[in-house]
Amino acid sequence: MTDSADLRAVFGLGNPGLAYRFHRHNAGFLFLERLLRDARVTRLEHRTESLSLVDWVVVGGARCLLVRPQTFMNLSGQAFESVLAAHGWTPRQALLVYDDLDLPLGTFRLRARGASAGHRGVRSILEVAQTTAVPRLRLGVGPRPPEVDAAAFVLADFTAAEWPRLEAVFDGAADALMSVLAEGLATAMNRFNARPAPRRPDAGLPAGPDAPQEKKL
Repeated sequence: MTDSADLRAVFGLGNPGLAYRFHRHNAGFLFLERLLRDARVTRLEHRTESLSLVDWVVVGGARCLLVRPQTFMNLSGQAFESVLAAHGWTPRQALLVYDDLDLPLGTFRLRARGASAGHRGVRSILEVAQTTAVPRLRLGVGPRPPEVDAAAFVLADFTAAEWPRLEAVFDGAADALMSVLAEGLATAMNRFNARPAPRRPDAGLPAGPDAPQEKKL
């Protein structure tokens, strides 16, 4: 089981490029962008390496690497493998952060292992890792309307109405990450997986159809 001394890298999954930036499928990217603005996070270095944008940061006193693969979602495993090989880390020393259709928007779950559940970015990573024991932080983006195709749903922007819950869950997920780093994954899972969905007041949030483009993540 991953403990606080083991976690070395946090992989936020998504597709690179402005056209994809605010898609539901880019929740992992958006979370890391938001995390870099957190007052508890000190950014040490930003660079491009191992098919990824990477940021060395100090989070809650622990040094770790924030990784945004630039391979496009379905090839995330290439970047995952490259980063781990470059630093001599194992899959258990990484935490995946990604969108999950099976969880409602406004919720998140920590897991120590598991299958891809149809998420192609996760599938790509598990294939190169050759294990399902890759810790992950799943960010809910559901439910999907039954009349909407799953791919079309995740490859569409978050709506203005969804942003309050998205920002609230990013706050809660950041707290959970701090707990993983400070206390270990098992403790963080016990603490945060039992919590109710976080809520945030709507005041001050953009209300128009272009709200996501105006956000400062």
